[in-house]
Amino acid sequence: MSAEADRLQEIMLKLSRYTLFYGDYPNPGEYLVFHTRTMAVLVINQQVKDFIDSATNPDRYVPKRDSLSLAREKKDMDFSSEELDCLNALKDSGIIIEGNVDENKVLEHWFNQIKYQNKSLHLTILTTYQCNFACPYCFEERVKKAKSLDEETALRMVEWIKKQVEQKQPKSLRIMFYGGEPLMNPKAIMSISQEVSQWAKGRGTKFSFGMITNGSLARRDIIAEMAKSGLTGLRVTLDGDCATHDKRRPYLDGRGSFDAIIKNISDIVDLVKVDISHNVDKDNLDSFPALYDALEKAGLSKKINNVIFAPVVARFGEQGAANNLSVEMVGCHTLPNELAEDLLKLRKEIVQRGYRVDPVAVIGTCPMTHNNSTLVIDPYGDIYKCEAFVGREQFIIGNIREANFNYRDIEFVTMDPWKQCGDCVYLPMCQGGCRYMAQLKHSDYTKIACDIDYYRKVFPKLLKMDYERGVL
Repeated sequence: MSAEADRLQEIMLKLSRYTLFYGDYPNPGEYLVFHTRTMAVLVINQQVKDFIDSATNPDRYVPKRDSLSLAREKKDMDFSSEELDCLNALKDSGIIIEGNVDENKVLEHWFNQIKYQNKSLHLTILTTYQCNFACPYCFEERVKKAKSLDEETALRMVEWIKKQVEQKQPKSLRIMFYGGEPLMNPKAIMSISQEVSQWAKGRGTKFSFGMITNGSLARRDIIAEMAKSGLTGLRVTLDGDCATHDKRRPYLDGRGSFDAIIKNISDIVDLVKVDISHNVDKDNLDSFPALYDALEKAGLSKKINNVIFAPVVARFGEQGAANNLSVEMVGCHTLPNELAEDLLKLRKEIVQRGYRVDPVAVIGTCPMTHNNSTLVIDPYGDIYKCEAFVGREQFIIGNIREANFNYRDIEFVTMDPWKQCGDCVYLPMCQGGCRYMAQLKHSDYTKIACDIDYYRKVFPKLLKMDYERGVL
């Protein structure tokens, strides 16, 4: 390329390939504009759309005679002061970029900033592999062991956490206790949280912890004591109304658990934030309106912090391939097409009843490949990148008794599956998809788990829903 042609490219403008236009929305003649990397959301009229088309048209930068000076003169003359203001706003949002920008390089740099950030450290700790429930879709069914976090391992874990904080220097440390059922081993939760809380306070690191629990053991006295050491919230699963939930999430002896969970939530909701989650499939979709009626009757409808729901998907087989058993979705996944319309209706039901749900316009930061500050530790002290792979030896990246992570950590965090995706407009959000889903679909976690059908058919509806409720 000649020096003149190179300079001509510098002054050209182009539309970012990560820009989406939804026409005749929110009103006829308007466009909802969304950028999948910057998360910028704009509403523009036809005049601004025409301006974008004109400003990014390569023909306007090709003069009749091959003269760079004429091209520059043409560029300066084409924009009024008002148009320049509009142009700068579009540049700030990432929608319009300079002609010489390589968006592959921009995206890789941006991903690396996310991947290697040290502002926060998030640890998930399994206090036990045991559970007092017999949920038929439990994702840990093939890896359940009669193993709980013992005192010696808990003490080593505390020292390991301190070293990680000293090494990474995060401003905040968040621990999520998980299981099995984490409250089957409350002693481990208390010993770790009390020790780490005092230590973090002394060095000026913000500390808090949460818990993913079935809710059956979340008594007020236990939660009140844990709140003193930094417990800020619980996530409790309710799989429908009483009859449906009790069928899907019974105690080991077959008894129903719904009433005990509702009582415990009622007893603790003033102490910590309580999120409720749903594992959804075709068998329980119709039961959720009755669940929300029950929550309202119990006086909880205005006290629940957030509602999270996800489809159940296939479970790993013996060789890591999918089989026909269902499993609660612990990875990051989009709504499956076969349930998409029903799950859209469920989301509308949740919103209309006044509950909070997270926006859909988010950047996915897969802990396996795009987030080096999220780790999972099981009761043996083995370390993983993602809870979906816990208990499977081939996914262990280290142990708290070892000084360093093994090569698997480097392999996972540098695999960059998104590089297989080409110029997909949804790439910044999807990043090649969930590694758990890739393993299920292809028996190979390094391949992409493409959700393009979801993004084309379902995501626009969810985005508009979030725009209308004012959360974008």
